[in-house]
Amino acid sequence: MVKSGQATFEFILAAVFFFMLLIYAVTFMNTTVAQYSMESRNSELEARAAEISDYLVHINLTSDWPVLSYSRISSFHTACNNNYDRFVGFFDLLDNTAGVDAGRGNFKVMINETAPGGNVVLADCRQGTEAPEIERAEVERFAVSESNNVINVKVVTW
Repeated sequence: MVKSGQATFEFILAAVFFFMLLIYAVTFMNTTVAQYSMESRNSELEARAAEISDYLVHINLTSDWPVLSYSRISSFHTACNNNYDRFVGFFDLLDNTAGVDAGRGNFKVMINETAPGGNVVLADCRQGTEAPEIERAEVERFAVSESNNVINVKVVTW
């Protein structure tokens, strides 16, 4: 025979244990999902940076792979800085075609040539500055200039 006071105590103990278990599960899920969400966002940013750099190095700036054309680099620098939003829209369109959903994000492209006299900036396309604490991804590609110097194409997305 169970007394009513004992049943109430067991019920309260079971309810407390249940809510403790529920709080633990919610806390665990919250931290785990946030971690995987951030990793997913970083992967999307890296994929976008790789896609932009691949397009520039292999299609847009090359005259005969792996040689990059000075005139195409100069045209890209002028066009990108004069109409940055058009380039962002174009790369968003590429993302949608490739199935990458990085959202409308900013990017910068820096093209440097390592010449015997030192580094020469050939192109610098950016809009604004990214804060140091913001999530971002960087991809660097290397090619050869028409004068047989190494060219570094660096793409940063955020």
